[in-house]
Amino acid sequence: MAESSSKYTQPKRILPDRRKKATNPFHLRFWCGRRVVNRRQSDGQTNYYVDRYSLRSSLIVIWIVLLSVADSFFTLVLLQHGAVEINPIMRLTLKFGTYPFFFIKYFLTIFSVILLLIHKNFYFLNGKISLKNVIIGMAGAYTILVIYEILLFWQTCLI
Repeated sequence: MAESSSKYTQPKRILPDRRKKATNPFHLRFWCGRRVVNRRQSDGQTNYYVDRYSLRSSLIVIWIVLLSVADSFFTLVLLQHGAVEINPIMRLTLKFGTYPFFFIKYFLTIFSVILLLIHKNFYFLNGKISLKNVIIGMAGAYTILVIYEILLFWQTCLI
């Protein structure tokens, strides 16, 4: 019996441990993995990646993208009625036309939201704030911005 228990204490590994590095987001395993949350409670607020994202996270990202499209639309309509673009980068893209403005705004939003989503379980400021909270704050700020633009649209274009 002593021999059989000793062979289980020292496992033989032929291949290197695949868990030492994060899953590559461009690999097929990235889209069909099992990890949704941190597996161990003892890990606490450590930075970690997941293989799949929750429905809530996905809906928040879709909401932000839809708000970005609405923001672009209302910005262009309000600019036609005398408003001024405050963002200097977007003001520069307006010099190239409305289509470049829309696509650059859309691309920047998609790129940043996907980057935040991939790192949503990362913490900064000594573990006080997670990027998940940043995504939620971004959704809230975008919602307030679009509501403000709707009110401006209502006052300037419809009355």
